[in-house]
Amino acid sequence: MYLLQDEIPLPEGEYKNRKDFQFFLFLHTANAHFAKKYLFHSSFTFLRRKLLFASQNALVSASDGFLAEENCREESSFSRQKIFFFRSRDFFCEIKEVYEIYIRMKKYRLFPPEEPVMQRARSFHIRSMEDFRSWISIERYDSDLLADETAESMRSEMVFYPSSAELAANELLRLAKLSSFLCRRMERREKTSFI
Repeated sequence: MYLLQDEIPLPEGEYKNRKDFQFFLFLHTANAHFAKKYLFHSSFTFLRRKLLFASQNALVSASDGFLAEENCREESSFSRQKIFFFRSRDFFCEIKEVYEIYIRMKKYRLFPPEEPVMQRARSFHIRSMEDFRSWISIERYDSDLLADETAESMRSEMVFYPSSAELAANELLRLAKLSSFLCRRMERREKTSFI
């Protein structure tokens, strides 16, 4: 059973104020909303369970890693920190795979990073559900305008007319990749202050 972020047993610590942890927490919340909104059909039961399980475990492992980093006074604590971030990275990779499977199952497009819609998402610096919803509504509004301005005979040939689910899946896949990358950096004890 999926637990809400307030119900997940996260250890207390200063790490909860860190931007990178807040980013992971946002991704966990977004995954939960995606599962509830787009994976409710019985054909997606396995994907929903896998997404929620991986999301929750990624957050818990990351919080344990941050806590170990806070208490990193001895070598054993440093080793534990690396293990926790390694596990978290694996779970973020699982999340990425779930979104790739979902996109294939729905026959949606997998947008490459250089696609204008993904470049706009990066420029939006999505770090909250409000940002995420705003970006999707702007993209949908722009594509509606594009459809309205396109001659009816050309509408079937339009390249860009994504659904909200297609946009959300592509962006959450990108954020899961980014989270995996951040965990790899933390695993190697590099600075992660660019978020």
